[in-house]
Amino acid sequence: MQWNHSDLPYLMALTDLWSAGPVMQTKLYRKFGSAKAIFQASAEQLAALSLDTKLIQEIQGKNITRYLDRIPILQKKGMTVLHVKDELFPKRLKHIAHCPLLLFCRGNIELFMEQSFLAIVGSRNMTSYGEQVLVDWMPSIVQQDVVIVSGMAFGVDKTAHWTCL
Repeated sequence: MQWNHSDLPYLMALTDLWSAGPVMQTKLYRKFGSAKAIFQASAEQLAALSLDTKLIQEIQGKNITRYLDRIPILQKKGMTVLHVKDELFPKRLKHIAHCPLLLFCRGNIELFMEQSFLAIVGSRNMTSYGEQVLVDWMPSIVQQDVVIVSGMAFGVDKTAHWTCL
């Protein structure tokens, strides 16, 4: 691991900002050198980057303790958090334009080194037909050691993962 783990609660808070998507999150992270430095920055330092007032207020209003409290819960559930600088972070994902800073994973993360991935994305308002397709197809896909990837949104994404488990 090539990153500072004490930055994890700040990284979690950064990726949880409503007013900043992955592009802005990465821009801030690179500019300040750590997520902690972003949340310790003054309003003036943030404003100097031409950030929206709403985003500045959101950054300064984040309760980092809330994210510190989540780490033991994630560990208890067998979750692994991968930072973009982690060796096991999927290499193909690192090279996309809007790469996430963190991945929350459960299961065998060494599968990220495998070649077979299947992205399951779809409507948050899944139809009964969509659900039936997942229920019918997923067992044979899982048996082939295919890594299922999604954004974990409600609907199709969530059902794909639950069906795998």
